[in-house]
Amino acid sequence: MPTPNRMPDSRDAPDAGRPAAAARTRRLAARRRVLWVAGALLVLLVAAAAWATRGTRYDTQALTQLPVVPTHGAPAWSRPCWRPNRAPYHGLYTLPCARVAGRVVYRQSRDPDGDGDAHLLVLARSHLVNLKFRHASGDPSLPGVGRRVVAVGLLSSGRLHVPEVDVRRLG
Repeated sequence: MPTPNRMPDSRDAPDAGRPAAAARTRRLAARRRVLWVAGALLVLLVAAAAWATRGTRYDTQALTQLPVVPTHGAPAWSRPCWRPNRAPYHGLYTLPCARVAGRVVYRQSRDPDGDGDAHLLVLARSHLVNLKFRHASGDPSLPGVGRRVVAVGLLSSGRLHVPEVDVRRLG
């Protein structure tokens, strides 16, 4: 019963405080759902990353002068990057080279600059690598998104410091 000195308000109602408690319960339930969905998305993202990088590799070979027996100075997979020395020097040297075994995450569908090159972005271990195929624009034999690819070629630093491999051997 309201006292004569004050006006009646919502605290005098028989269910005082319950609407606020119900709203708080709804907010907590909504927050739990959001956290659960965010956790599930995080688990899916980790699982997708593990699936994409499983069995991938990214190996590099620096610019090196090769000894008389080249395979003692550089791995055999880097052979497409070997070059003969110019006279008066003898033997071979290897240009910066990379072997990429990864999963395609992007395939360039058109050639924006008109140079005829095709590009694939590949996830190999924790590296995102740009594979460049000269004169292969529109080539249907290049692997699509999600497919595995193994390539060897000359290594350079591309845009945004993403390693770029000018593919010499695909297989």
